[in-house]
Amino acid sequence: CAVAALAATATAAQATTAPTACVASYAFAGPNHASGLATAMTRLASELTDQGVKVTLLHAGPVRNGDVATWTSKFNSAGLQYINVLQRNGEQTAVAGSLAKVRSFRLFEWLAAHPTTCDVVHVHDYRGLGYMTLTAKAAGEASLQDVAVVVQAHGNTRMMHESNNVDHTTPEAMADEAMEAGSLAMADLVTAPTQWYMQWLTTQGLLPTSTSTRVVPNVLPAELEGLAAGACTGDNKAAPAKALAFFGRQTELKGLNVFLDAVEQLCPATGATCAASKILFVGPAATLSSGRRSTDVINERCQSFSVPCEIVSHLSSTTAALQLLVKERAVAVLPSLQEPAPSALVECALAGVPVIASNAGGLPEMLAATSADSYFEAGSVRALVVRAGEALASPCSFRASPAASRDDTSAMWASVHTEAAAINMASSAVSSVTTEAARAMPVTVAIIGNFDSDECLAEPLACTTAMSSVVDTVRSLAAQTQAVSEVLAVVPTSHVEAAHGLDAALSGFVSHRIVGSDGTDVAAFMNT
Repeated sequence: CAVAALAATATAAQATTAPTACVASYAFAGPNHASGLATAMTRLASELTDQGVKVTLLHAGPVRNGDVATWTSKFNSAGLQYINVLQRNGEQTAVAGSLAKVRSFRLFEWLAAHPTTCDVVHVHDYRGLGYMTLTAKAAGEASLQDVAVVVQAHGNTRMMHESNNVDHTTPEAMADEAMEAGSLAMADLVTAPTQWYMQWLTTQGLLPTSTSTRVVPNVLPAELEGLAAGACTGDNKAAPAKALAFFGRQTELKGLNVFLDAVEQLCPATGATCAASKILFVGPAATLSSGRRSTDVINERCQSFSVPCEIVSHLSSTTAALQLLVKERAVAVLPSLQEPAPSALVECALAGVPVIASNAGGLPEMLAATSADSYFEAGSVRALVVRAGEALASPCSFRASPAASRDDTSAMWASVHTEAAAINMASSAVSSVTTEAARAMPVTVAIIGNFDSDECLAEPLACTTAMSSVVDTVRSLAAQTQAVSEVLAVVPTSHVEAAHGLDAALSGFVSHRIVGSDGTDVAAFMNT
């Protein structure tokens, strides 16, 4: 059998712009109040647009601020096409039945009706928004076969409910969890912002080890860099902080009760003088496991503090929240009990806002090693009291640095986007992978054996011969004068055992990957 070696010599810019993108989410920054999910998905869309990718926003949630027409116009002016998939005949319709199921179906319905809009769909794991699309694709839905789906592991129903002491065995919660797990299992690629969260999903049985995964921090926006410039210069450098701020959604998971208990010790109504002149609560309100609103609980507890409290729960952007912290000369506190990767921590670090955080979950991965003093023991009121006292006295000593730079995260997301498209191409029938498709893959050279998996089953000897030809091609590439750094090899899934020799031949290249014609991770297969 003949073997085609297709040189992909497109520039980095061409490789980035080739696959178009749809970014699907329950919430986006602007149409919805500020939240970690809304911020992460909106920033990803903006980042891909800045890289030259044509991006469509698919909003599977209601617009809380303004209306659909207004946001369609605003996003269009920023180079983003905005679609609300809950709309019917220009009007946003009510969602009846299971919220997660209906929204997931509406997303699938739109994608199936617009098969050429997205080469890659980026969608969060929360409540299984991509589940219906992935199920239909796996079942052979023709309109979705050329669409790669990247599931961004942002937050999980089980973790949220358990950490907030909410029953996760209700029919809706269990269905949501099943859809989340199904999305992770069927995704072409799964990303998570920290290694800890990726490992947690695996140990919980929610992420199969066979799934292709990448740890990629959330996008860091340029507009936050240096937001607090001047706050630690001149006389300000040694000045104490004026406020202590709980920064995040007001839930048990985010450590609200730990924070309130710590402030009661730092700022008792009688006795010692409080080092802060104000206590801030910056972030969305929530309903607690007791059934009470977080704002009611906060106001009640604040009666026992010696300084006033201020609740700011309706800011429309992260920038506005950080500007408030700078204005108040506040130390931001993230006392989470369990946390995959809160954007607020690196946002504070990037902006130059003093910040302290618990060491729960993925938090310790998010700041540079030089910022180790910013952490305290999760769940420990005493540890928070000590660290908060230090930060209030010397806030400029608690300015942190993100573990990954903004340029690094941008490059990683560009790689994820193009890699997802390549994985989906490799999942197609080998004969359908054309020279043009190969050039869109994020590799220097793609080697595609000219064989069919069914034929390999019928005539294994012929298939073995074809595999030998692939190995010979790899060896010739290794011997040529012009250096080749990256190689992608596509082999018939029914004959992956023959890839052992291929793997050895590829070992000399800086980067190489072997995939089966159905998307099988051949390296993982050979290690089982």
